[in-house]
Amino acid sequence: MELALVEAAVTEVRIGRQAENEFKWESYVRMLMEVNLQNKDKMLEVLQVKSKLTLLKKKFEAFAEICRCSGFGWVDVRGMPTADEKTWDTYIAAYPKAKEFCYKPFKFYEELKEVFAGKSATGANLLAPS
Repeated sequence: MELALVEAAVTEVRIGRQAENEFKWESYVRMLMEVNLQNKDKMLEVLQVKSKLTLLKKKFEAFAEICRCSGFGWVDVRGMPTADEKTWDTYIAAYPKAKEFCYKPFKFYEELKEVFAGKSATGANLLAPS
């Protein structure tokens, strides 16, 4: 289901149906149709698709922040950030939800760059990843 959603979101971006950092309702409906077409065993509703995409965006932002931080490297083969244990411990103490990325890659990170990269909040009202 996640793959179908990511592919549908990328398609919406590529055909220019993403305004600013948000999709229009019609885009969510098209994504819903694609997800439900590929996953007939569990049909979703539009708000569920929007919620799942919002969750993916939060994970993407947290993962992207790790990749930008000093002290972290990148292992292409595994698709994961890498750091020594002390760096991970310090980072996870500040951002506990980032712990999952210490042990497993974030699926679809490259694809979601096209959807979310450069389309996040910035400036004084920016909230740190949690």
